[in-house]
Amino acid sequence: MQAYDWGSFWRARLDGLTEKPPTAGLEAAGYDYITQETMMADEAASIERNHLAEMYHSLGLFAMADGTLRDVWVGSPAYAAGLGPGDKLTMVNGEKYSAEGLSKAVKEAKGSTAAITLTAERNGESQTFSVNYHGGEKYVAIVRNGRPDVLTEEILRAR
Repeated sequence: MQAYDWGSFWRARLDGLTEKPPTAGLEAAGYDYITQETMMADEAASIERNHLAEMYHSLGLFAMADGTLRDVWVGSPAYAAGLGPGDKLTMVNGEKYSAEGLSKAVKEAKGSTAAITLTAERNGESQTFSVNYHGGEKYVAIVRNGRPDVLTEEILRAR
């Protein structure tokens, strides 16, 4: 039996926070977890059809068709601006809220210095939030990395 610091191993995995997800298994299987400016086609079709706003990797939020924020990531630009789950977006840069309008605002903010202005209802009151984000749209994808798929080969190898 080989000695190993299991206490540190489990503390790092259970208590630690990292921005990068654990992707070693994906990479060993021949895939990379990447960020890109376009959504995967199937995901984009579903999001557009349902008028949702999946902005996790840019603004750090997910909005339902009516503008209600289902989720806001801690530490994201939306969180830093003061938005939270349950807030209902009503305006984006002075125009009536729509998922398409929010996407347009994120695209236009790229390379700009102006904050994205979001108006939201919280507990029956309207509040305005300035979201300081200028990185454009970001979505994640899993793509082949060109390395051999050693995990699948091992699993499928005849015994």
